[in-house]
Amino acid sequence: MLIVTIPWIIYFSLNSAMADLINVYFLVNISSYSTQTPLLVRIFTAYKEGVMHAIKLPQYSIITLIGYIYVMKDKNIIPNVQGKIALTLAILFSMLGVFIGANHVYYFLILMVFIVLAVIFIAKMIEKLKYKKIINLIKYISPLYLIVIVVLTCVSSQNFSYHKKQKEDLVQYKFAEIIKEKPNATLLNYGFLDGGFYTVSNIVPNVKYFHKPNIEHERFPEIEDEQNRYIEEKVTDFVVIKVANEEDSYNIQNLYKNYEKLDSVYDIDRNEYYMLFKVQS
Repeated sequence: MLIVTIPWIIYFSLNSAMADLINVYFLVNISSYSTQTPLLVRIFTAYKEGVMHAIKLPQYSIITLIGYIYVMKDKNIIPNVQGKIALTLAILFSMLGVFIGANHVYYFLILMVFIVLAVIFIAKMIEKLKYKKIINLIKYISPLYLIVIVVLTCVSSQNFSYHKKQKEDLVQYKFAEIIKEKPNATLLNYGFLDGGFYTVSNIVPNVKYFHKPNIEHERFPEIEDEQNRYIEEKVTDFVVIKVANEEDSYNIQNLYKNYEKLDSVYDIDRNEYYMLFKVQS
């Protein structure tokens, strides 16, 4: 933890921004994502979401569950009741901590650390085998299991459909070709999470609120208000938005007044439109 933390402490300290780091990363993150939903409902929802993710990944959850049961029964691995309770609470509280605030497909990766229980189970089974033929058989089964896991992971991944696409087909690269025509261009990723447009266009944002995190306007209005001000004052050369329908773009104040639409791309995988605008002279 220190290895990955110290460089950021040095960076923000040298730029006199430690207060910003603490305020945004901790205070705002902790307070602004909270919800008014009753605590018991949030707890129930968190465990329901965790179980649903486990069901979607049977190649992980089944072998991990077997490993958990084995570890709980084996007196040599965890010899006392306190240890068994601690392991169980670690799993339950991890699931609660991951899903009590929100539910994104990649959150379950945090819980996959518990596959170590399956590794312990498999290692113990191999250790108990005395027949050479069976051990030789495992040498062939183990790679086969690995192949099955890789295949199932690819099939179940929501991002797998992108592997057939060339980068030129992605909206980020299409917009980047247009943006790069203007030297030293500036860009605003309006109203949604950073979609990779800055990275592909090789642009460092020139505004503080360069994207819109999943925070409700009522809880932290400054983000959306500032992004609207950027459009009103023509602070950036380009604006990229993401909408369910192209007509929704007309709901953004001053967008069509100060910017002209250059391109619109429909993402069939996400069922959304990405639209690029350029500031009017």
